[in-house]
Amino acid sequence: PASEPVQRFDVYRYTRGNEPVKLGSVASGKPARFEDASPALGALNFYFVRSVAATGAESGPSREVGVGL
Repeated sequence: PASEPVQRFDVYRYTRGNEPVKLGSVASGKPARFEDASPALGALNFYFVRSVAATGAESGPSREVGVGL
C-alpha cells in the first residue's frame, strides 16, 4: 500500500478460468528470486504480485506476466 512501508511481496499464479493461488512470499529489500515448483504444464501460467505492509494491508495486483510451458 502506498501509505505504508512494504514488508513483503506475495506471489500468485493462475491459469485462465481458475482462481489465483498464492505460491509464496519474497521479503522486501532482499534480492527477489522466486521459482514456481509446480506450474501447469501445457498451459499459459499467469503471475502477479501484491505488496503487503506490516499491518497486513495489501496492494492491488501488479501487472500480470504470462509464461507458457
